[in-house]
Amino acid sequence: MGKRPRTRKRDLIILFLMIGFIIWGFINPFWRRKEIKEHARYSIGTVYKKTGSLKNGDHYHYTFQYAGETQEGTRSIYGIDSLKFGDRFIVEFSYRRPDVSKIHYEWPVYKEFSNAPDSGWIIIPRNVVVGY
Repeated sequence: MGKRPRTRKRDLIILFLMIGFIIWGFINPFWRRKEIKEHARYSIGTVYKKTGSLKNGDHYHYTFQYAGETQEGTRSIYGIDSLKFGDRFIVEFSYRRPDVSKIHYEWPVYKEFSNAPDSGWIIIPRNVVVGY
């Protein structure tokens, strides 16, 4: 028995799925930034893991606390090799969707600060960030 001929319907489905993934790849970052901007809160994130590839650079994984739960996030970074596991930075996140977050490597947190409030900060206190 030979191969089954490809159908036009299957080809169209595959084409639409590919187009959908491409569109989602462009829309998702804009949606994430908008979600954080409109519903922003701040917390302290701790770097706990590093992954990456030659193509996409290094990805640092972090955790932070919000509403009594541990949230996780990942952010790519290029050209910075000095981050260590346990380093802490300000995390900006959406209080509606805490899974939508961004760690700010440019805002390291003083070691004396143990945690942010359980509900997060509306604005970042000046005495938390190194050099702020």
